[in-house]
Amino acid sequence: MPFSLPPWISFPTPARARRHAYHYEHVLGTSFELNVVATGVSAARRAESVALAEVDRLEAILSGWSSTSELAYWTATQDVDVAISPELADVLHASDV
Repeated sequence: MPFSLPPWISFPTPARARRHAYHYEHVLGTSFELNVVATGVSAARRAESVALAEVDRLEAILSGWSSTSELAYWTATQDVDVAISPELADVLHASDV
């Protein structure tokens, strides 16, 4: 005989993950669309914050628009050996500079 729970006992339905889309302009000189799959708005906003912090970190290294970026510093030091971050080294290597 199959077992079933009484109707007054219920278990919460797990939250379903859904896509949260965010759109930004002027990020590294272009538009940026971020899609986050999360079970709620607060989790999506936390993920958005983490992603935007990483974009800001990379912009400080790779921006071709900012005169204070690591890329700008490297470009200004032609024919001089300077230490660069692994991220900038990866980009320069990939571009065959």
